[in-house]
Amino acid sequence: MTGDDLASIDRALAAFCKDGPGIQFWASSAVKTDAAGPSYRELMTSRDLTGETRSFLADEPSFRFVRSLQARNLIVPIVGDFAGPTAIRGIGAYAREHRSVIEAFYGSNVGVYLSTKQMRVFCASLEALPVASDAWFIESNALRPFAAKLKTCAPSR
Repeated sequence: MTGDDLASIDRALAAFCKDGPGIQFWASSAVKTDAAGPSYRELMTSRDLTGETRSFLADEPSFRFVRSLQARNLIVPIVGDFAGPTAIRGIGAYAREHRSVIEAFYGSNVGVYLSTKQMRVFCASLEALPVASDAWFIESNALRPFAAKLKTCAPSR
């Protein structure tokens, strides 16, 4: 990681320490913005359109499941350029080294920020990942099979 990457992580950790579950996506409470958005607490306790809570903090079994994944180092946060040739492919190399496959990939809303050219690189990198046949691709607004994401991804050529 670069010095800028490490500084960005330090800022995020400091914001979480300062604001706790009241942290908002756009900034720590130390930085005032006009962006109205839910806090982490609100996101973790909100209900979906059917009235269900879906957060990993919604109940003890959900929390224990995510905690067990983390304890086994199976949740891997990525810092890097998703539109570049190394960040996502590095994940694939790591998984192959450990004779493993990707079962879920959280891409958040990264596609919103990518140009067509960058999206091609992103999609080519996703295509190169060793994924389970039943792997999921999770975005900020959708959950779909990984294979379905690849079918709708920008052509890699």
